[in-house]
Amino acid sequence: MKPLSLAFLHAHDLSEVRRGTERLVAELGAGLVAHGHRLTVISAHHGPRETRTRDGVEVILNRRPPAFGPLRRHSLTHVPLSRRTLGRLRGIDVAHAFHPSDALAALGWARRANAPVVFTVPAFPPARPGPLRRRTLLAVFDRVDAVVAPTRAVAGEIRHVFPAARVEVIAPGVDTERFRPGGGRAETPVLFCAADLTEPRKRVDFLVSAFAVARQSIPDAKLVLADPHPGRQLPPWAREPGVEVRPMRGDADLLAA
Repeated sequence: MKPLSLAFLHAHDLSEVRRGTERLVAELGAGLVAHGHRLTVISAHHGPRETRTRDGVEVILNRRPPAFGPLRRHSLTHVPLSRRTLGRLRGIDVAHAFHPSDALAALGWARRANAPVVFTVPAFPPARPGPLRRRTLLAVFDRVDAVVAPTRAVAGEIRHVFPAARVEVIAPGVDTERFRPGGGRAETPVLFCAADLTEPRKRVDFLVSAFAVARQSIPDAKLVLADPHPGRQLPPWAREPGVEVRPMRGDADLLAA
């Protein structure tokens, strides 16, 4: 296969927060470079603009402008700079977005570049989006050349809500050399949830309420939650009996958990 020149776009970088999508961007990028492709990641952070090299991948971090309300909640303020940065790159064959706002930036670039845009969806589409957000999502799902969903369930929901979307199911990979079963089972039942407990779409609060019911029958059970933003104030339900919150500052913390 001819080597491709690729651009990945995501609202947040692994150096800022370590969640599933940031990890996917970093590890998928490193794998593509190892197979001979050229990759540039375009993201944003709170510091000045800078360019880094990570695992052979060029990472461009634009300064994220201040944001309030919906602009912050939907990660929109970085979009103009991401689109401008993408437009300045030469010879890009495919733009691959990992957030709806970044898909907007890539679509704006694609009109002039006449190149395809891929959008990887990290989760189900929102159940009750507001009018503006629904129009935005409709534009993204209808116009991108391919939508990558992690499961058949997510793909089915996308097709139901956005019938024009061209959806492919590609499960996120797992590095089985690093993530493998340990040396046996714990003496008491222990559950680990790697999802960001501050992200409402992950419904970690619902998991905690279900765990409280299960703990009535198994009082020594333990639930470990992941916090990719150490130092932030935790919600009250994260302090329920049997619940432990562990900071996730890097791979070592995740592997240990």
